[in-house]
Formats: sequence, structure tokens, C-alpha cells
Amino acid sequence: MTVTILADHKGVARPRVHGDEYVVDATVDVDPHVAAGFPISASDLGLSRITAVHITGVEKFATYLPQILIGASDGSYLAADGSSSTSTFQIVVTDLDGSNASASDADNIGMVRIRAYGLI
Repeated sequence: MTVTILADHKGVARPRVHGDEYVVDATVDVDPHVAAGFPISASDLGLSRITAVHITGVEKFATYLPQILIGASDGSYLAADGSSSTSTFQIVVTDLDGSNASASDADNIGMVRIRAYGLI
């Protein structure tokens, strides 16, 4: 997996202020995929805490459906061990091959573009 912070209209590739929080746009190259999902840490994005994450684009939209995993009890983002987290989130991917199962290990999901909000 490779996370790349994208430059804004001024060419700056780091978090920037958005109200009371910072916002960062990034791409995540999901190759190879891990069927159980994989964690992305706030530090990968130049942040210390994550308050919100949105998927804003996908490379292989007709083949795979990436989603951000949240907890059923409180809606918080989940760490790899299943605990609530403000410093990590996970992307899980459904394979739209007719089985609608979790994508297999080692599948090349392609790029997923995200926007994350948080604190530095």
C-alpha cells in the first residue's frame, strides 16, 4: 500500500487549515489488497488525529467497492484490532464479481482517493 498526499492549487502537499481542523487529500494505492482490510494511520497523512474521512474517487469503480470501516456501536473509525480509533482508519473492499465478498488477498484494487480531516 502506498499513500500519497496530493498537492493543492498552490502546489502545497501537506495538511491545510479548514475551519478549526486541517484537511488533506491523498491517494491510496491498494496493491496488494488485504482481504480483512488495511489500516491507514493519521501520520501517513501528516495528521495526529483523524476526525472524518471521505472516499472521493476510485480507479476501478466497476470491479471493486472500497469502504471505510466504522464500529457498529458508536460509529467511530476502527483500528486493525477492531478497537475504536482516532489515529487510524481502515479501507475494506468488496469484490463486485457477483459474489459480493471481500476482495481477495493480493488483488490489485488500484487507487482510492480520500479526503481526511483532523488535527496536526
